[in-house]
Amino acid sequence: MKYCIFAGTFNPVHNAHIEMAKKVLSEFDFDKIIFIPAFIQPLKDKNSCKNTALDRLNMLKSALKNHPDFEINTIEYDKKDISYTYNTILELYKTIPDIEGKIN
Repeated sequence: MKYCIFAGTFNPVHNAHIEMAKKVLSEFDFDKIIFIPAFIQPLKDKNSCKNTALDRLNMLKSALKNHPDFEINTIEYDKKDISYTYNTILELYKTIPDIEGKIN
């Protein structure tokens, strides 16, 4: 399968996130868009986040419930620490067996 990763804090998730993901899905012929909410975003002050990681995850679940081509992967949330994209991508290759080519 061809996957596209959409990672971020999603603080909060909003219509522009959803519309961008729809556009990328159709324009680049991906099978799935995988949203990865950060537990702690490494490039932002941790106190600048108005919502808790759990709140952001729940908002994302609610926003994506009617989009079958979108899924949530909690790999960064589950770490309960700062995550870096490079390490996340390496872990995704280990945990998603049907990745076709590179993750975008």
